[in-house]
Parts: sequence; C-alpha cells; structure tokens
Amino acid sequence: MASAPNAGWYDLNGTVRQAPALDMTFAGVLNPTQSLLELSDLRLTAEFGENRYAILPPKIQTVVRARDVRGTLQAHVTGLLAWREPQRTQAHVSAQVNNGHVALGRFEWPIQTLQVASQIRAGEVTADYAGALLGGEVSGSAQLAPGPPKTFTLNWNAAGLQLEQMLRVAEGRRSGHSGRIVSSGTISWQAGAWPASLSGSGTLRITQGRLIDLPVIRDVLALVARTRLGSRLTSLDSADASFSIHPDHVYLSRADIITVLAALYGRGRVYYDKRLDLDVRASPLGELQRLTGRIGEALGRLTGDIITYKVHGTIARPVIRPVPLGL
Repeated sequence: MASAPNAGWYDLNGTVRQAPALDMTFAGVLNPTQSLLELSDLRLTAEFGENRYAILPPKIQTVVRARDVRGTLQAHVTGLLAWREPQRTQAHVSAQVNNGHVALGRFEWPIQTLQVASQIRAGEVTADYAGALLGGEVSGSAQLAPGPPKTFTLNWNAAGLQLEQMLRVAEGRRSGHSGRIVSSGTISWQAGAWPASLSGSGTLRITQGRLIDLPVIRDVLALVARTRLGSRLTSLDSADASFSIHPDHVYLSRADIITVLAALYGRGRVYYDKRLDLDVRASPLGELQRLTGRIGEALGRLTGDIITYKVHGTIARPVIRPVPLGL
C-alpha cells in the first residue's frame, strides 16, 4: 500500500489466494481518516462446502455451517464504500452462484444458478436477479428503500418450476404431487414491522399437474364425484389462482382447479399456520367442460350440478361441509 497523490489516500492493491477455496484480487484507494474505500476493481471466487469452511474466519464459519452453504460464488465490486456515512456509498455489485445450496430454517434450497446485479446509492439498494432452480427459471427485481421506515420490496417471475421439487423443499421428502408452475407477483415489508407490514399480490398457474391427492382436493372430490366421471379420460390436472399477501394469511381471490373428475372454484384464506377458511364450489362436469369448451360450460349451467362447501381445518387435515342451497 503506497500513498496516493491526494493527501490522506493510499493505493490499495493485492491478492488473497488460498487454493482451491478462495481467490480474490483488488485494486483501489483507501482513506482511513474519512473511512472511505474506492474500489476500481474487486474480484472474488469462493467455494463453499464442509471441507472448505475451515479457512473462513470463525464468525463466518458459524453462519455458513448453520445454513449449510455450498456452491461456487463469483463476485465483482466497484465504487465508493463509506462505512462511517453509509449514505455516501455508491457501488455496483454483481454476483453469480453455481451449484448452490442453502438451508433457511427447515427448508433446503438447491440453486442450480443465480445471477444478481445490484446498485447501492444514497442508502438505497436495487437489484435484478435471474436464475435456475427447482427445475425451472426465476427472475425479478428487489429494492431496499432507505425510509424511514426502511422498506424491502421483491418482484418475481417464475416459469417451469416443478411442483414436486418445491414440495420436497417444503416437506423434506418426496411427494406424490407434480406439475409445472408459472407465477408472478410482488411482496414487501418494513424493517422492524414484520409481519405486521407484510403485503403483496400475485398469480399462480399449474399445468401438467397431478393434484387429486392433495388433501383439500381429494376430500372435496370424494364428496362430489359419486361416479367416476372421466375415469377413462387421460388428462392432467390444472390450477389457476390469484392471491394477495397479508400479515397472517394469503387470500385467494380466485382459485380454479380442473381435474379429471371435477372442477373446483375456490376463494378464501390460507393462514401461515396452515389453517383454512375457504369457500369452494364444485362441479362434477370439470373434465367435460375442459374437453368441450363452451358447450361443456353451458351444460354445467343448465344442469345446475354445482355444490358449495365450507372448508376449515388445516392443509393436512381439512374439514369440509356442504352449504345448504340458499345460504
């Protein structure tokens, strides 16, 4: 480190290498008096895994071990970093993760690839991301607004995600359900006000699905499909939903599920503790309506063969009761 032409600033150039786990090069100038670091270039490649943790500082070791962090990280940083006055920071950070894995609580997230490009300016952080995980692709943006209050906003788009892989993450075991997921939406919350400030909305579509054995669907179908309507038809289930996000629940404003046996049309609340408060209309003409389009839809209206149910209980153990006509 040599003194730079401007008083108080010092050239900062170097390499940190501990093969094969860590390789970092950096160049810039440092002003220790003002607590400023201006990076013209910092490049980092790091490999995480059980046999790599030992080279990390003890505090970082504790975090990555607890999260079972694995994979390869590549990062590039340029700009001005001000740790005494963070509002002065103006920097660009890009990063890529390959063959990654992280545990968040009881959820184990495998990440095939993830790319993030972020900007830090005047206390605000914005980022765009794109990646491949759970058999599909995700992309979107994120923002941390300085406030007060500080507000975090995440926008997402997902296509081709495999339902069976998502359920494996959520339940920690293989699932008999499957399907391809397309989803988009936004979620936000304020620092220090979680979950009271939680809000958002989105859409979800499942195609090529195997959904009949999901408890709510299975139990409603057991009441609706007294005969095995469509049992000889070779078709897959589908679902289409719109929802809003609230501090203690997700509200389904529309949830249409078409199975080989019946069509279900639902709305209501799914609480984060897995309680249910749903209204579901069911028609045993679901598959015929799907195959015959408008003709099948008209047939369902003419027959009036639609039954309404109240669904309570939990996701794993729903309690379903018919609603008498006129109530």
